[in-house]
Amino acid sequence: MRVFLVFCSMLFFAFPALGAVSISTSPQVDQIRPDLDLVDTQVRVTPNSEYEIIVRTPESHPLISTDFPIVEGTQLYHLRGFTKDGIIRFKTIYPIRGTYKISVLTGGTWEYLELDINETPGEIINLLIFSGFLLLLGLLGGYLLQKTAKAEGEAQKLNLTASVILLALLAGSFSGEVQAHSAAHDIEQKGFLQWSASEGDHTFSVQFDSNQAIVGESVTFHMQLVSEQKIIQEPFTVKMETFHMEDKTVMFEGGFTSSKATEESCGLCSISTVVQFFDGAETKLTFTTTLPNGKQLSVDGVIGVEGRSPPTAVKIKTLLLLAGLILTGVALGFFFIPTKKRTAANAV
Repeated sequence: MRVFLVFCSMLFFAFPALGAVSISTSPQVDQIRPDLDLVDTQVRVTPNSEYEIIVRTPESHPLISTDFPIVEGTQLYHLRGFTKDGIIRFKTIYPIRGTYKISVLTGGTWEYLELDINETPGEIINLLIFSGFLLLLGLLGGYLLQKTAKAEGEAQKLNLTASVILLALLAGSFSGEVQAHSAAHDIEQKGFLQWSASEGDHTFSVQFDSNQAIVGESVTFHMQLVSEQKIIQEPFTVKMETFHMEDKTVMFEGGFTSSKATEESCGLCSISTVVQFFDGAETKLTFTTTLPNGKQLSVDGVIGVEGRSPPTAVKIKTLLLLAGLILTGVALGFFFIPTKKRTAANAV
């Protein structure tokens, strides 16, 4: 009896509970490069159950923003469907660094997971090089101000004038860069989007809840399969892919299965998925389903995604950080680098 209990306890600790919610990625989390890698993500939920998965992007950092500040703290995906084996698999590019909040509804209970993605090493190196350049620029400016100043009052005037000029140049260049990026990606989108395709007596349709896509905002897709003007109540699966036309890159890829509906209600005869497009450029969408006879039916099209400039608070925060680096260099160069005149005065 004791041996049996020991054996059972070993099994209990060796294998997780069947209904446990977990997440895994390929590549490993610590190797994911934000905005670069198409990550194979698997979420394990309760088998033979309906599920919902909500993925939210990391919140804004109080000091340093990410490459896509407009998507910080927003909903990236809201996936729904039915799973038989308890494994939800999708591929996606995670746009920014930080901690992603993932809420999972399975078995009638919400579970909460986190996915910590680090910044790309190359981005960190570029930031350090750029910061060093600004500091060195300020250091050189401070040294030149100290060397050319003839009186204390004149030095203060030159210092103040140089600081104002530097701030103005930074403000103009940063604002111009952001506006150019936004304008280049603004695409006018008119009309209500609805795509459909037919095969025999089956019609597969995808309907959008908005006539345009905007960076930082979600778009809902309603996918439905109809046979002879009647909504099919048997489960069907839809594979969805989003393709970034400008970068020639797959941004999202996943499959979703509806659950079997009852005769009284057909609320589950369609699949609804919420997706956010985090870059302002044309995106191709492809939806594919398999008919009861085994044939595949697809609909696809291209939608424009309207770019948006970062919030004013982000612009000001970034401007202050850049100006702070330059002014720190100016102060170091003006007060701490000795010149011949200062050295001679100290010697006397």
